Amino acid sequence: MNNNLIKICGILFFFFVLACSRSPKNEKRIDKGSKINHGVISIPDVLKSDIIADDFLLDFKCVELKGYQAKENTIDFKHVKITGNHIYLLDVIQNKFYCFSQEGTLRYVVDLSKYKTEDNLVLEASSFFIAHDEITFIDTGNRIVATFKKNKLKDIKKTSFWASEGEFVKKNAIVIYQGYVNSDFGTPYYFVQTDSNFKVEKRYLPVAKDENEASLRTGTVANHIFKTDNSCNLLIDQENAIYKYPDFSKPAYKVDFAKYNFNLLKAISQNLPSPSNYNFARISTFWESNENIVFSYFLQKEMCYTVYNKKSKQVLNRFGVRNFTDFMLYGIHGNHQDFFYLLVEPDQLNVILKSNQTSFLESFTKQLPGYNAYSKNAVLVLFKLRNF
Repeated sequence: MNNNLIKICGILFFFFVLACSRSPKNEKRIDKGSKINHGVISIPDVLKSDIIADDFLLDFKCVELKGYQAKENTIDFKHVKITGNHIYLLDVIQNKFYCFSQEGTLRYVVDLSKYKTEDNLVLEASSFFIAHDEITFIDTGNRIVATFKKNKLKDIKKTSFWASEGEFVKKNAIVIYQGYVNSDFGTPYYFVQTDSNFKVEKRYLPVAKDENEASLRTGTVANHIFKTDNSCNLLIDQENAIYKYPDFSKPAYKVDFAKYNFNLLKAISQNLPSPSNYNFARISTFWESNENIVFSYFLQKEMCYTVYNKKSKQVLNRFGVRNFTDFMLYGIHGNHQDFFYLLVEPDQLNVILKSNQTSFLESFTKQLPGYNAYSKNAVLVLFKLRNF
């Protein structure tokens, strides 16, 4: 949660920077020092930033989400997913869930605060996933899962573990990231696989030999599940590694931040000062298309990201968010049909529209000719990346 607050502050700072600066036109520099070898993406000089051309973003699609007005413009407290012919959005602050058509027409809204368990616990959703046209909400703090068929409650129950997020991965199987497998703080695991009734079937990647050591590993940036149309990627934060479900024999990708790597367990075992006193990079998000991988990280109070082109084997590293392209790549919410996408709030959009970003303005005007600059509706922006 602290990292979320830091990111929010960083995004606000970005608005000021964006109004004052633009990246050099049509320039690109590949950092030959950054490379990938046997699945390891190496960035020896994290502070060295590549220059990325203004036209790096391609094939814009813009969808105005009509009827959705945020209570607070804090992107990190919103979850967006595109599944089938619908766009789904969970606003954690409002505790409301929205379903839109692909054109952005509001289909229905669910006020989750109206639903309670038998022992009178109110559902406070922290994440959701979709399987077989059913939406399942996860309430981490209360250990609740609630399944809806569209806007109708189907089932609500307590779980035996603290789940933070989940994804449907195959027939009747769900992968959950969680803290502990039972209510008595038993042996913790990074991920568990459950059946459709949330009964634990498999446990993946045991964190450590004992509970105390494990709590140190899970106490930094949270591990996450990043699902695209065809695959499910699992981020192990302490390793800066990405595993692909269900193969856990070795990471599919591992990011080497060189001198900005940090072993929390080793530091604590040696009674070193608090990790907050060190410069260390941790992956925050990881999204993959057929051609590119984009992951974000945070270092020295800066929002940063890296792009890896799987065809050319080239790596671009951007330290800091300075312009429109940076903002789009750092803020990705997901991937669908090889398009990366993110939610853009009205106040952010107004800043972007004043930034003279020609390629985006032309696409935006063409696709949303009737959009009112003073509209309070958020916009979902989808894009691809050009080859480099």
